Amino acid sequence: MLDTRLREFHRSASLTRVDGSASPVLNSALGTVSDLGGTVAGATPEPGDVLSVSDADEAQVTIEAFDAGVVATKSISADTDATESSPAVQYDGSSTTATVTLQGRPTGNVRYTDMIIEDTSPTFWNAYVFTGFESHAFASPINRVQVDALVDVDYAEGSGNTITSTGGTWVLGTTGTTLALPAGVDPADVRGLRFTYTRSDFSTWERPSNPQQSVRFTVERRDDLLTGGPVPSTLYIYDTGIAPGETDRATFTNEVDVTVNAREAADAPAVWTANDSDAKQLRFEHLPAKVEIRKSPAGAVFLGDSIDFAIEVTNFGGDGDRVLSGLVVTDLLPVDEAGDPYLVF
Repeated sequence: MLDTRLREFHRSASLTRVDGSASPVLNSALGTVSDLGGTVAGATPEPGDVLSVSDADEAQVTIEAFDAGVVATKSISADTDATESSPAVQYDGSSTTATVTLQGRPTGNVRYTDMIIEDTSPTFWNAYVFTGFESHAFASPINRVQVDALVDVDYAEGSGNTITSTGGTWVLGTTGTTLALPAGVDPADVRGLRFTYTRSDFSTWERPSNPQQSVRFTVERRDDLLTGGPVPSTLYIYDTGIAPGETDRATFTNEVDVTVNAREAADAPAVWTANDSDAKQLRFEHLPAKVEIRKSPAGAVFLGDSIDFAIEVTNFGGDGDRVLSGLVVTDLLPVDEAGDPYLVF
């Protein structure tokens, strides 16, 4: 058995790199067994006779081009969960907390050394504040994480209802086995998070080479946007209900960016890199209230009979109906010329 290694350059052309154009690489093997002085069975050996038996076989090696890739996924859970086509919903009067899950998974045949998951969307952090990390587990062979926090960012509403951000400093954390904000960072000051996943010895990822790593944290809805004014809901009293940087009413967009790198050393530049992003939305929805009133009886009534009216009021707002209070029902009776109600028809 022989150990071989793919050459970086062709032996016959020292400046030509070995790549997919050289594929497949053929390798033939020939084996011969010789018996000096031997002969075939039944024959009389003669001086100088040599009996030889040979066989040959070949195999090939396919050279694949490097393929670097990663898939980013984000999910948001509140009173409902975000989907590809609809935002998560957070009802007014319900919990102000939402859970954000960020996920990255490498693809392709490159062997990576680190994965960076980043969440810094101004449209989201303008309306929500970081409150803490959820339970966390490493996807093998990953076993280390560094958490960095973005602070000192100022948001402002720009022309055309855009949002701008100025300033910003990344406070670097330390590599470890648990999730924690960098020392000295207050959760209320966080305007973005960055998670860098590696192995303890910074070796490449094998068995599997495509770990699916997730990280979860919680946020709480602010009373007021950092750009000013209350966090808008779907309630009609707001002029537009559209926050800076958004296009939909009472909706807040959050994007995750995931980058994977293959490096020769921890501080070395990336030899291979790939990036992907995913976005989900969270909507702050005023609890629906849709009142329906039914009055009975209806139709013909016999002369001389008393008419016992019944009025039924129902809230048909749908899921998460708001409890209605202070209900006032006014039933106007026909009046005569003096303005007195007709009690007898």
